[in-house]
Amino acid sequence: PHCQQPLASIWYKGLPGWRKRNVAIKTIMVVSLIVLMPAMATDYFILPRSSIGQLLQTPFIKN
Repeated sequence: PHCQQPLASIWYKGLPGWRKRNVAIKTIMVVSLIVLMPAMATDYFILPRSSIGQLLQTPFIKN
């Protein structure tokens, strides 16, 4: 557990409270990320250091 906690904090960086949310909220968030991915990818292509660009660089979003 001592090594898993730091890894989880890195993995879910940018998504506070992800592991504590219920399945319905997680599903809504994942579906919204899928729907918004083309717009976020365009934003990342134009401004990679923006807040959206930083979110897209997190390991949770990359996978």
